[in-house]
Amino acid sequence: MSTNYNRIKVADLETNEPNKILKTNANGELEFSNVIDNKQLKLASDSETQINYTVAEDEKVISRLKLFNWWEWLKAQSQTISGTWNFTNKVTLAAGNTATPSLIIPNGTLTNFPQNGSIERDSNGQLWETHNDVRARLATTSEVILIPFKASNNIQTNITGTLSATAQSISSSTIVGSIKNSSVSRLNLSNEIYFYSNNPSLGNIDPIEAKSEIYLKINNGLFSSHFSGISPTNQIKIIEFSGLNNNGLKNYQSPFLTDIQNSDIMLAQWSKIQFTTQNIKDGVTTNGEATYYLRDASNSRTFGVSEASFSFVIVNTVTYADPTNSQGKNISKIIRTNNYAIYLETIR
Repeated sequence: MSTNYNRIKVADLETNEPNKILKTNANGELEFSNVIDNKQLKLASDSETQINYTVAEDEKVISRLKLFNWWEWLKAQSQTISGTWNFTNKVTLAAGNTATPSLIIPNGTLTNFPQNGSIERDSNGQLWETHNDVRARLATTSEVILIPFKASNNIQTNITGTLSATAQSISSSTIVGSIKNSSVSRLNLSNEIYFYSNNPSLGNIDPIEAKSEIYLKINNGLFSSHFSGISPTNQIKIIEFSGLNNNGLKNYQSPFLTDIQNSDIMLAQWSKIQFTTQNIKDGVTTNGEATYYLRDASNSRTFGVSEASFSFVIVNTVTYADPTNSQGKNISKIIRTNNYAIYLETIR
């Protein structure tokens, strides 16, 4: 039959042969053709698909199984990706081992313009990070002094009146494990002593003593003057400011050394701390040295500094000859200690 008006040749239908498909020939006409059997196709093998080099076109096809095998093979290969990949979900790196780190950022050149969120490495191997449009160098622990303890706020301790009295304040606690059993640190305390008469004051007799003391307290153990645990106490004096003329800023800095006889705490004969003490009486300073051994709360074994939790205690004391002011002659006094900062710096 004629194929005018897009008609299909009837002769093709009359043969009644199965497994035929319609396809367009070179003239745009629909014709019946044999169905291609997949078994007749040339399939690429695993070794032919898992390659990293160019081959000539061989018109072979890939089955779903070979495609899956290729993807598993590809994921196991070392790849260099030159394009920009954007991940919309998280990226989880494999755990590092003794031979291979999880991530390597090679030396390079910093971008001309900082890009927020970026981490870069310069030609010297130094890492940089950018946030709020500011690029900053990432410091290493060898370049910074660690702060294992810093008091969280200003600590003020007050006594006001005409009676003998004591007032106490306590700092926040160090975190267990923040101070090593063997370390070199520096202890810093910035204080202001304020000792004045109330105005007006009806009496005329000054106190016989006014002092402010700062102690180191161990919250879960004991201090001892000997590693055997004799004369145990839970707090030891670091500083004393005393006298009736001792006003103003008082800064204290001291080496704070920790040491242990054996790295295994349970086998150690002793664990100790060392620091300098300071006594300022009416402006005259006297320094000393102190060594104390740490024991557990039951005083039954050596206690590592790394096991301990410490706090700082500030104690103000005013003492009158007439402690209750029964004669009404005591001058009303204010004694105030402002502790502006307590912090410990680890050198090594």
